Amino acid sequence: MTTHDPAAEPAAAHRLWLLAAAMVAAAIALFAALPAAPAASGSTLHLPWWSLLIAFTAAEASVVTLRLRRESMAFSLSEIPLMVGLAFVHPATLVLTRVIGSAAALAWRRQSPLKLSYNLAGIALEGVLAALVWHAVLAGGDPLGSRGWLAVVAVVVVTDLVSTGSVTLAMAVLGGQTNRKTILPVLASGSVAAFTNASFAVVIVAVLTREWRAGWALLVITAVLFAAYRSYTTLRRRHEALEQLTEFTPALDADLGTATIAADVVARVRTVLNAQIAELVLHAAADAPGVGAVQRQTGLQLTSAGTGSIAASLGVNGGQSLLAPHGSRTFAAKLSSVGLRDAAVVPLIGDKGVSGTLLVADSEAAVETFDAEALQILQTLANHAAVALANSRLAERLRAEAAERRNQALHDALTGLGNRTMFQEEARQRIAGGEHPAVLLLDVDRFKEVNDTLGHHTGDLLLVQIGDRLRNAFPGAVVARFGGDEFALLIDGGDPVAAANAAHRVLAALADTFQLGDMAIHVDASIGIAHHPDDGHDIELLLQRADVAMYAAKRGSTGVERYSPAADQYSPKRLSMVGELRQAIDSGGLDVHYQPKVDVATGDLVGVEALVRWAHPRHGFLPPDEFIPLAEQTGLIKPLTASVLSTALRQRQRWAASGLDVGLAVNLSPRSLVDPALLGDVARLLHQAGTTPSSLTLEITETSLITDPARAEAALVELSAMGVRLSLDDFGTGYSSLSHLWTLPVEELKIDKSFVMGTHEPRAASIVDAIVDLGRRLGKRVVAEGVEDAGTWRRLVHIGCDTAQGFAIGRPMPGSEIPGWAQEWARSGLHQSVGRRPYGLVATGQHTRGLNATA
Repeated sequence: MTTHDPAAEPAAAHRLWLLAAAMVAAAIALFAALPAAPAASGSTLHLPWWSLLIAFTAAEASVVTLRLRRESMAFSLSEIPLMVGLAFVHPATLVLTRVIGSAAALAWRRQSPLKLSYNLAGIALEGVLAALVWHAVLAGGDPLGSRGWLAVVAVVVVTDLVSTGSVTLAMAVLGGQTNRKTILPVLASGSVAAFTNASFAVVIVAVLTREWRAGWALLVITAVLFAAYRSYTTLRRRHEALEQLTEFTPALDADLGTATIAADVVARVRTVLNAQIAELVLHAAADAPGVGAVQRQTGLQLTSAGTGSIAASLGVNGGQSLLAPHGSRTFAAKLSSVGLRDAAVVPLIGDKGVSGTLLVADSEAAVETFDAEALQILQTLANHAAVALANSRLAERLRAEAAERRNQALHDALTGLGNRTMFQEEARQRIAGGEHPAVLLLDVDRFKEVNDTLGHHTGDLLLVQIGDRLRNAFPGAVVARFGGDEFALLIDGGDPVAAANAAHRVLAALADTFQLGDMAIHVDASIGIAHHPDDGHDIELLLQRADVAMYAAKRGSTGVERYSPAADQYSPKRLSMVGELRQAIDSGGLDVHYQPKVDVATGDLVGVEALVRWAHPRHGFLPPDEFIPLAEQTGLIKPLTASVLSTALRQRQRWAASGLDVGLAVNLSPRSLVDPALLGDVARLLHQAGTTPSSLTLEITETSLITDPARAEAALVELSAMGVRLSLDDFGTGYSSLSHLWTLPVEELKIDKSFVMGTHEPRAASIVDAIVDLGRRLGKRVVAEGVEDAGTWRRLVHIGCDTAQGFAIGRPMPGSEIPGWAQEWARSGLHQSVGRRPYGLVATGQHTRGLNATA
């Protein structure tokens, strides 16, 4: 009984040589103890040594291989000549003829030197032990008696243990399986075969002892017994192959990927055909790379198709089936050149022809090499593998196409950034995971000018560069392009400060010029910010509110704005307020209050500023900042301005009729200033009220001139020509420019109250002093707004300011209370009691509830 040939690594081979040497040493040591005569010394039969030599050679050359999964055991009829020789031949001659005959047979089977040496060492040890046990148990008795049968059993047991032990040791050295589940079935099958052979050998001994001429009949029986063995093992091998094929096909049906299936194929093919090497080469296709997989005893190796493959080294292209050594001599020669003993190669055939090769090499069977039956099994396995690999490639292609379609569906084709769909999916996942992201929505300012001036191709180049800068500024963040010149970023964490810092990082990233061909372009951007959950609980609402904030930043040219409900014309509250504000304007539901303005030098009341108020029926008194921007955004600023002007002009006329002739100041919205109907509306309202234009002062801010400077300046010139006075409000802040004082027909400068209220600080006081001096030199009247105490009043008197306005003088009050206030002011106003009452006259009652709103 022998085992498979090891494809041993150097260390394992060295250990096997040592084991072989140990068995040889044991055999030599025991050889000296062999008896001098055969057991049946009294027989007249003389059995020549050469007959045993021929018998052992034939027995070992015609072994039957029994495969059990990955392990194989080779069983011969050597027990028959062994038992016959024990009965009729000298023990030493028996051992030598068995070793020499086995060596000839094993050499004919082309076993490797290591395997040949190891097997012969085991055979020698078996022979010596068999002879010693036989003679010890028989003890000179009759070989055909009860002692003879006991000796047969002892010999079979000893030789079987020695054979199985040597196989187990070899497997352990080579790292193979040596567990009980592997060894016991092989030992059981080998023992049955050995006892059968030995029993038949006893029959031969009995026949030869009584009638040696019947030997020819024994030869026939032996041939029949051998054929039966061969048939049994062939049927068993086919049954195992069918079992393996039954397991093979379903295992490949799983969608595991081409490389995984290739690895599984070679592992299973190596098991089914009991080969040391199995290799699969799948050629590259137009839409799929090639794959190579080779399974050896040392493990699996995956490579590119054909790279260093055995098939390539043999010059096999997969177009035909090849077998060696039983087939092509040319192929057999090529095998020898690459160090292989035997091999079988079959093509992988798919719908489009040959797609690769499947190869097994170096059979692990003790005697057999690959034959036509093995080639047929290999081709069957290759057919199943070809179908599985083709299906796997198809599945991979479909997955790749689906992934590409999804990638296209989730990304912007121009910039490669994510699109709105991807952005929303990512945001939903983060919100569902308990995160609180911030949404930054960015719009490139004046991008249309780039497209219109330089063409859409240049515009596209600019968008690509913007996308690259955003991606580089926020590596790993979610950056998307929604279309046109609109981009979005998803920022981790709901911290408003962090989001604002991120927005300014965006602006900084876009600050450098963009090089588009030979042209350098600078762009600005407006960014709106919305936070989860403060500004919305879902991404749709967050995007809507970030859009509101972005347009607020664009309108105000501030660059960055966080969402504010006050600026959101689309919030439910604001939508409701639009209708209510329109109704309040139409029904006279807005109140106009008036704040006095007095001459600093004389203390006389010289005018009032009209300030609008809205006592909302549900929300109470609303600050002007909450409904004035709403009116500007919704187009209600025009009727609101007309209503305030009409009410204030009529009230001013009633005062004049009662003997109180004062000027009237009304704030003018930037949108009203560029309204083409403004001049006609002002002239009509002045006429309806019966008031002279010189009694009306319209207060404007310099920011009003930014939107459409040419139209705004033209309107101011025409208003001045009409006789209306003009005042530059909030002077000293925002976009204050001396050029406006030079070009515009402005008669009055109104110092912003932030400076007036801070006159106790040197820097603020210096600004107030400078503006008053500038106004005096330019011939402009100067109004100080925000006079809150007597100290401020004294300073204004000291520096020669023209007019003062503030809570220390009088809060905004209804028009009916102005005459009474004027009388009280004349008697005991701040100008009369600056030394005694540091806070002067402060209006009480309804006067204290005025809101400094503008129209």
